Amino acid sequence: MKTLDVTDVHEGTKLMNPDVDFDGNYTFYYDETNNIKKLHLKGGGFNVAFTSNFILGGLCFSGVKPDISDVFDGIKLQDNVNEVKFKHLATGDFLDCLKSSKLASFLTYIVNSPLYLHYSSLNLLYFSIVDIVDSMLNNTDQYEHHGFGFDRYLKNILYKVCKENIKPITDLFFILDYPNISRENLNEFIKELAKIIEDYKPSAEDKYGLSVLKILLKKSLDESLIFVQDETDHLLIGGLDQFYWRPVYSFGNSSHHFDNEDDIKKEMENLKIIVSGKVISNYTFSDSKDDIYTQCSDIIVGLIGKLSKFINTNSKEQIVEIVESLNSQQLINLDLYLDLYVKSLKRNIGFIHSTDSDEELLKHNLLCDLRGKKIS
Repeated sequence: MKTLDVTDVHEGTKLMNPDVDFDGNYTFYYDETNNIKKLHLKGGGFNVAFTSNFILGGLCFSGVKPDISDVFDGIKLQDNVNEVKFKHLATGDFLDCLKSSKLASFLTYIVNSPLYLHYSSLNLLYFSIVDIVDSMLNNTDQYEHHGFGFDRYLKNILYKVCKENIKPITDLFFILDYPNISRENLNEFIKELAKIIEDYKPSAEDKYGLSVLKILLKKSLDESLIFVQDETDHLLIGGLDQFYWRPVYSFGNSSHHFDNEDDIKKEMENLKIIVSGKVISNYTFSDSKDDIYTQCSDIIVGLIGKLSKFINTNSKEQIVEIVESLNSQQLINLDLYLDLYVKSLKRNIGFIHSTDSDEELLKHNLLCDLRGKKIS
């Protein structure tokens, strides 16, 4: 059995997020969507589409478990449905799903209940490239005076560069075995990446950051990119188990109930998670057929997964135009989702955890602004 002592990580997370209630006694239910298992490069791109985020999350509550046995009573389902899933309420892309009256009935029930939304969201492309920035910053202390958050600013710009130039980026990564750049290939990788960055046309707010990226690349010539070397050729994400561990030790006084995911269950059964000398054993795995909370969590994360693709594949300008063109049913569902999102953030900002670029996170906030939903 492996031992994972996360005491320092846990304490650091609490110090950096003083507004989050990590010590409360909550009950979390989980399902997942867009579970890619692994992300790796192959000739021509990735092994899976990168436009949808991996989402792990669902519903949670504090205190006594609410009785939600009637959550589907107002929804017409086929008689042979004994396990309700997102596909039974809505299908298609995000905009298609917003047309569903069944989804509206479900969301109305949840919004009016003592339940909250929680999730962890992972942008696959963003997660795959941020180590480049961390590696370059590791080579110099020149920009430390910019303080906390400057690395995110740079990562966001690099993300936008890579997203706009995804074919040349993935070709470069594949040819030079990223994220395992050899010492011999280091300078070639840096020079080719610099060429792609040089051709990028930045917005006004990104100009300074883009110039910093260019300087950092030059400084890294004949040095190292420590976090994208001595890894495995082409393997960008080797597993998603860390995203299951994180809420377990972050909310150590809470209980966590996951849907059966054999690979993750096996990993966690062979893992001893320790915080401040105490073994964390506050989680279970169960069959979603036997638990209405897990079924409801499937619906929640299914919708958020669709939303992530909508956000990742549309610009801010396009989102504004699309929202203005939605029909009444679509607006009802969008507002219900946003009401649940805002309600949950106000209860505990820690319920929402995103490993994502500021570019995409701001689009989510834009939806709230467009519909008059006040986050704070």
